[in-house]
Amino acid sequence: MTRVLLSVIVVIAMLYTTTLSTKGQIVIPKKLRQGLNLSPGQKLVIKLDNQSRQQITIQPTQTIEELAGSLGQVKHTNFKTIRKHTYKSVGKFYEKKLKSPHR
Repeated sequence: MTRVLLSVIVVIAMLYTTTLSTKGQIVIPKKLRQGLNLSPGQKLVIKLDNQSRQQITIQPTQTIEELAGSLGQVKHTNFKTIRKHTYKSVGKFYEKKLKSPHR
């Protein structure tokens, strides 16, 4: 007889309720701001879950210093090449957006 070991991972979620103002603003509760080290004027990224279209994720933006080294070793290239690849990537992104039925 084979025994199966099941691991249970318990995730404790902190749930807060906030209200959307007439200007479309929300207040992030103080305990949450402190826990995430958020400060007034800090930029945040808001992402809509494409599948459920019912859930958003809010994350602090990263500074240049925090991103340093995240690409690993990058081959030296010139600005013209970087711009060409950027335009190509942005074009592909918007091409997908325009074809998406969820616009």
